[in-house]
Parts: sequence; C-alpha cells; structure tokens
Amino acid sequence: MIDWLTSEGPIDRIESVMRGHAGSFITASLFWAELPYVLGKRLHRQEIDVNFRNTSLKLVQALGIVTDFEAGRPGFAFDRMMALSERYGLTVYDAVYLELAIRCGGLLGTTDKKLGVAARKAGVKVVP
Repeated sequence: MIDWLTSEGPIDRIESVMRGHAGSFITASLFWAELPYVLGKRLHRQEIDVNFRNTSLKLVQALGIVTDFEAGRPGFAFDRMMALSERYGLTVYDAVYLELAIRCGGLLGTTDKKLGVAARKAGVKVVP
C-alpha cells in the first residue's frame, strides 16, 4: 500500500483496490511506523511535497484499517514470521505481512517482487 500512496493518483489506486476487494483491510502494526518513514524519506528527497504526505496519511487513517499485533510479540505468529523470513529469504519486515496474509487467509497488497513471489509460493494471492 505504501507504494500505491507514492505513485501517481494514490487516492484513485486505493479506492480501486477497495472496490475490487470488498471486506475489511488488516495490516501489521509495523505498517504504522513504515508509512510515515517512507513518506518522510520521499519528502526529504523531494519526490513528494508536504501536502501529498499529509493527504496520504489522512487518507490511510480514514480507511478504518484493522491493526494486527500478533507477529510483534512472542508466540505462534512471531515464530511463523521468523520461519517465513528464513524460508523465502525475506526481511522480517516483509515476512510479517506474509505471515498475516497466511493467518487471515487474505490477499496481500504489495508491489515488492520478492515478497510477491514468496507469497505466491506460500499460496497467498497478491494484489499488485
């Protein structure tokens, strides 16, 4: 989703995905730290402006995305996230999203090629 926000027409892209995939959206708690980090980095490089960053943050907050905390603490989800990272050569940051998609039986929204390949190998449908 972060890539969708920093591409052309972010609002249109997110709305299109939401219309095409009815239901609730869930993300790992990590997302809420990654989102302002990536937007801030792109703002610093002058790829986006402050208005774009602020609009994007407000848009995402308004989506009513459910936040999952399971992989961020010791337990089954944490252990599986670590195993997925090792099995597919993913960073733990990417593996947390894959673990969540597997556990919830949902789709994985990503434009990351390596994560997309790993997700498909794990039987998760990817929304690019």
